[in-house]
Amino acid sequence: MDWRPIETAPKDGTPVLLWLKDKCDRNYTVTGLCDYFSIGIWLYGRWNSIDVEDCGTMGGECTGWMPDWCCIAVNPSHWMPLPEPPNAP
Repeated sequence: MDWRPIETAPKDGTPVLLWLKDKCDRNYTVTGLCDYFSIGIWLYGRWNSIDVEDCGTMGGECTGWMPDWCCIAVNPSHWMPLPEPPNAP
């Protein structure tokens, strides 16, 4: 599969692999794995990483109660369809 221009990406909520123009802010991501790529979706009229951040409005990070996660808006330049999952054994 080749990277495709972001203008051709589906905007129907289909998860896709995104190549980002800028690195994600690693300080607030849950996994800390987001770099120049992310699995993302078109949501709320913008591209969003499926990785999420703690908004800090309900007790702050790692309180263990009432999570308040927000999508991370990202600025992708390219996209690629996700591969098919492996067959179950």
